[in-house]
Amino acid sequence: MALLYLAAQAAIANAASTGIKTNATYGKLPLSFEANQGQIDPNAKFLARGAGYSLFLTDTGAVLAFSGTAQRKKVLQENGGKCTVGGCNKPAEHVDHAIPRSQNGDTTDANLQGMCAHHNCQKGARSSAEYEKWLKENGQK
Repeated sequence: MALLYLAAQAAIANAASTGIKTNATYGKLPLSFEANQGQIDPNAKFLARGAGYSLFLTDTGAVLAFSGTAQRKKVLQENGGKCTVGGCNKPAEHVDHAIPRSQNGDTTDANLQGMCAHHNCQKGARSSAEYEKWLKENGQK
């Protein structure tokens, strides 16, 4: 459990250090993780939720999702409200960075995309180009 706590703290610290505007209180809130037992996409192994955010830990990284902003709503409505992964008709529920923050991607409309929970958790810390390549190599596209 200590490793999960450290991973979550590192993800939040990374988000803050890369310029994401976060409420100062998020860093002070205790995180409580639960094992994913089917409540969300199976690519997420553990999850923590709080007011205005969700944090998912996958095999490839951490997905920190904020909710409620005008930019988020706009991105989720693009592509007809559907996931941007080709062939997926599930509703876009997560806003994802096409080029992840860990690869110096910015939080501009041009770099944001709406994805379903499954594809966002499966994509993890990959760029969209890396993820599309991975899907093809693994016969999922």
